[in-house]
Order: sequence, then C-alpha cells, then structure tokens
Amino acid sequence: MPARKRPKRSGEERNRPFSLLPEEFVRGSVAPISATIPARLLALVRSRVGAREFSQFVTRSMANELLRIYRQEYVANVEAELGPLDRAEVEKWRKRLRG
Repeated sequence: MPARKRPKRSGEERNRPFSLLPEEFVRGSVAPISATIPARLLALVRSRVGAREFSQFVTRSMANELLRIYRQEYVANVEAELGPLDRAEVEKWRKRLRG
C-alpha cells in the first residue's frame, strides 16, 4: 500500500491542541464550577482518589476526553480527504500499541 499523504489542515485545525498531553491542557489559572454528578459515580471516584485529589481527577478526565474528541476529529478529517482507513491496518497498529 502506498504511503498516505498528510491531509492539509486549516489554520484553526493547526492551532488545535491535538498533540498536547493532558498535563499540558491543565496548566494555568483555574475557575470554580458547579456540576451535577450521579451520586454512585461520585462516591466511587472519591473512594479512589480522596477529597484533595478530586479536582485534579476531574480536570484530567476532562482533558483526556477533549483529547479523545480531537483525535476523532483528526481521523474524520483524514478519512474525508484520503478515504477510509484500512480497518485491518488500524487493528494491527492498535494491537501493537496496546501490547
């Protein structure tokens, strides 16, 4: 299979933090929020991370979810420009990366 060309990305896409690690998402000033969370989920998280680490856990969870969304958008852009990814190749790399 020939090598795939990288898709051209708009200025907005180039500026998106696709390659940032969650740690790089969470630097800077903070802001208090109010959120409604199912009680059982809240209890499970608190039992694992403790009260002092709860905000950090939520912050990293949000950063990881945002990174997942950016990756999905990137794959969709690649597929729109170059056609669908070869699913067998995706599985091969998924197994290789996850061990």
